[in-house]
Amino acid sequence: MTEIAKRIFEINGLFPIKEELDAKCMEIAGETTRKYFTEGPPLKNWTLGFNITLNLLRQLPSPLSPRTEPLTEETLDYDELVKNLALARISNDNISIRGGNHSRHTYFINKEELFISPHKFIDELASKDRQSSKNNSPRSLFSEIVAHDSVVEKAIKDGYTKNQVLDIHPLSKDEVVMIYYHAGGYILSSPHAHMSGATDISKETGYRVFIPSYRYSPENPFPAPIHDGYIFFQYVLSLGYKPENIIAMGCSAGGNLCMNVLQLLKLNNFTQPRRAILISPRCDLNPSRESYKRNASYDFLSQAGIDDAINMTRLYVGPRRKFDEEFKKLIVDPLVSPLYADMDGWPQMYILSGESELPVDDIDYLAKKIGAKETFITGVDHPGFDTEDKHLYNKFAGMVHNFILFDDAEEKHSAIKGIGHFTKRLAQKH
Repeated sequence: MTEIAKRIFEINGLFPIKEELDAKCMEIAGETTRKYFTEGPPLKNWTLGFNITLNLLRQLPSPLSPRTEPLTEETLDYDELVKNLALARISNDNISIRGGNHSRHTYFINKEELFISPHKFIDELASKDRQSSKNNSPRSLFSEIVAHDSVVEKAIKDGYTKNQVLDIHPLSKDEVVMIYYHAGGYILSSPHAHMSGATDISKETGYRVFIPSYRYSPENPFPAPIHDGYIFFQYVLSLGYKPENIIAMGCSAGGNLCMNVLQLLKLNNFTQPRRAILISPRCDLNPSRESYKRNASYDFLSQAGIDDAINMTRLYVGPRRKFDEEFKKLIVDPLVSPLYADMDGWPQMYILSGESELPVDDIDYLAKKIGAKETFITGVDHPGFDTEDKHLYNKFAGMVHNFILFDDAEEKHSAIKGIGHFTKRLAQKH
């Protein structure tokens, strides 16, 4: 099993690789290899390594795998599920081998600006935080701070120490940083599991990358993760960062979270970050568009239907709740599915999708809504952006959901270059 395959397993909620699974892994890898060389790849730009990793993701057990019979809110054992999900929230990602450096910064919810609720859905959670702090037991969160060797070296030449680079405070009054909200369906994974991707992005852009933690469902369902993502943005501002020097980004559920932070900032008349990057964003949590069927044989996402209690939307929005009309109304609320939000006044956005991912039709709809023209990208190179358009949309040939995590895919590397090209537009005014 390759290191990249193990990392993808951790990020996407499969059980950590155990010895008893080795034989099954070898069987899947062997059969995939045989078919690859006798029948060709399922899609022409899939490498063998990419194909093997996808088949392992699809065929090995996961806490979120669909069962033979759909589960109901009465038959799903939530305690057992949480126990299994805990394994999928642990990562041992070693980023030093790709030139990465990191530290973890823990902070407490004990500042007045962090107690202010940005929305009626969050009033109760904010009130609990205020009371906890008043009782001298404030809640804590953390962020991974990631910087590539080249970023560290440049900062040292500018007179800073490595410890300063790996601390969360600004290195200068106008430092540009990236806030990267991680994937995992609001249910699994971790900031640590996304540090490799953050290292690649730090190298390409020259910026430090912060990957904040947030609470997970089903223990802490909607809107707790959104509340934590918003709190981190406000916390960073309290340290002296300027919103116009922050690039907000997210992948998958992290893209959903990023969009919701933008939405809450707009609703409260706060300054938006300078740019936003959305990688395979889960912008609509009602999986109803045609690509959920069209790409089912390619993508690795859990495909439990919305009528199944193990469905990720069900676990995030309302675990133990019946899928009734009230629930159906909630999942199209803009704070659940930000595709339906008012996006006027949001910052310039760069959207990335995979041609063969389940939610690609949702992402297409998002791009059309904001007036972003699609550019189709194939191969390892990225053409840059020869346009004055405010919003940009790249669709990457043959790629599945959150493909930016797959080192074996050429298009992953062109996507990283695309992020670099996009951030270089920072000085432009739109």
